[in-house]
Amino acid sequence: MTVEQMTVTVLVASLPVQAIKLLWVGIGRQPKPPEGVMRVIAFIVSAALAFLWRSPVALPAPTADPVAFAIALMTAAGEIFIFAHLVYDVLLDKLLTGLDNLTLARLFKRPMLAP
Repeated sequence: MTVEQMTVTVLVASLPVQAIKLLWVGIGRQPKPPEGVMRVIAFIVSAALAFLWRSPVALPAPTADPVAFAIALMTAAGEIFIFAHLVYDVLLDKLLTGLDNLTLARLFKRPMLAP
C-alpha cells in the first residue's frame, strides 16, 4: 500500500465515523453500533477502495471460453480481496478508535448559557 493510498484510507475512515455519529447516535438515538456492524461497514468500504485502486481488470470474453473467464475472474477477485484485507485492517482500526467512548452526553453536550 502506498503512502497516498494509506492517506486516502485514513481520510475515508473519518467519513463513516462522522456519519455514524450523526445518523446512528444523533438522529437515531442509538448507542454505539456493535462491532459486527462496524466490520461490515469496513468490509464494504475496503472492497470498494481496493477495486478502485486495482482496476481495470482485464477479463477474456465469457462466450469464447467460459472456463478461462471463470479462472481470470477468480484470480482478479483474489488479488482485489488480498489488497482489500490491507485496507480493511487500517480502516477498521480507524473506525473503532474513532467511535471509542462515544456517548450521547458527550456528543450533544451544550454549554450552559448565562441568564
